[in-house]
Amino acid sequence: MYCISTQFVQERFISRFHQVAQPKLSIETSLKTIIPIPSLSEQKRIVSIIEDAFTIIDNLEENKQSLEQVIKQSKSKVLDLAIRGKLVLQDSNDEPASILLERIRAEQKKAGKKVENTFDNSHYPELPRGWIIAQLSDICVYERGITFPSSAKQMSKSCDSIACVRTANVQEILELDDLWYIDKKYIKNNSTKLLRDGDIIMSTANSRELVGKTSYVETVQQEMTFGGFVMVIRTQQIDSKYIFYLLRSMFGKGLFANGSTQTTNIANINTVVLGNFSILIPPLEEQKRIVKKIETTFQILDSIQNNI
Repeated sequence: MYCISTQFVQERFISRFHQVAQPKLSIETSLKTIIPIPSLSEQKRIVSIIEDAFTIIDNLEENKQSLEQVIKQSKSKVLDLAIRGKLVLQDSNDEPASILLERIRAEQKKAGKKVENTFDNSHYPELPRGWIIAQLSDICVYERGITFPSSAKQMSKSCDSIACVRTANVQEILELDDLWYIDKKYIKNNSTKLLRDGDIIMSTANSRELVGKTSYVETVQQEMTFGGFVMVIRTQQIDSKYIFYLLRSMFGKGLFANGSTQTTNIANINTVVLGNFSILIPPLEEQKRIVKKIETTFQILDSIQNNI
């Protein structure tokens, strides 16, 4: 069996296929295939060594899968510690997040937005030093994607088209190898529908286990928009990377799936539900330290995974 499974024998079978619609190997041809035959005792030793090696390989593969699962769990734990103020030390010299939130609200009022103090933080006496609890809608704005007919999508760029990010591109890292292109007329000259550096892209219509999945836009390399099944989240005076990792932790805990509505095979999460989620906001300087610690730790974990 092991001899027949080798590349040596398989290549001889392939070279003797009958070239018809369904390639066939005749019994006569297979019986005439030459194979090396050692003595019976050596056959047994060979089989024993092969099966010992396969056992080792299977164990390595099982251990690899176990280690990959440990790495995944470790990343989730790092994010959980981060959003609870347990990943980095608090610094009494940091400006409290309450002052930051007041600046954001003052800016919102100036822009004509109705602002309410939706949370009484006195109910949360165990908040980390300088932290505050708020709603996502207090510190983020949401931009829904553009709509266009299916017939409008193109697979290659033209002079009048623009790249369009869709749900399939929203992975752990934003994937831009498989972009659609659409006519620029569907943007209607609305600059808020163009991707910006630091945008957070969320899949808002997807399978239940994938709704709420997010990607981060590090740098926009070309002019791009985004489709109707995704939404862009933009922060106001808050470190956007911190909010990205916070949302990623919430997604991992299934909070978006639980808050979504189901239609046929698609789960949807809307801006009202999303905006009502309560979150912990650290001082801005601590947000930056948290992001740096997360990314340093993730680089170590990724290095381990890439070398197993």
